[in-house]
Amino acid sequence: MTQRRIFAFLWPDPPPVPVDGRARQDRYLRVSGRGPLRLVLLVAWSLLTFGVGLVGAVAVSTRPTAAALIVVAAALTVLVPILARCWQVGTYVSDHGIRIITLPRTIRVPWSDVTSLESDGSRVHLSTHTHSVATHIASRGLDYIGRREAYDIAVDRLTNWWQQR
Repeated sequence: MTQRRIFAFLWPDPPPVPVDGRARQDRYLRVSGRGPLRLVLLVAWSLLTFGVGLVGAVAVSTRPTAAALIVVAAALTVLVPILARCWQVGTYVSDHGIRIITLPRTIRVPWSDVTSLESDGSRVHLSTHTHSVATHIASRGLDYIGRREAYDIAVDRLTNWWQQR
């Protein structure tokens, strides 16, 4: 039995190729999926943002004033980029290294610079030659609240990536 994704014609899968020892994972992969609490908050914020845009568009089209247009444009100019960044926040890995995306910045560390991964039971820290960086893999983080197994799986995945490199 074969399965196809809905709307697969929009993004067809590339044909499979043989994998050998020289295969590389160049694309960054998220260590674990977003948790249900994070998804609820992000979807609610997305709906609110698009609701502001829709209400603003109706307000501007029914009574076009410069003030209304400026308020709607300012709100969307601030909300949309922050919302897009919040959807990206997380810890990602590839054969090149680890990438930690936070709201204000992105930290990229090649695997050759990673000296250890330390889990104190509540958060995973990445140690390099010069400093320590906290990852998003935290037992009290939005992705893992009430999901201890998901936290343990994420720790194992990150540890496996580090040990293989």
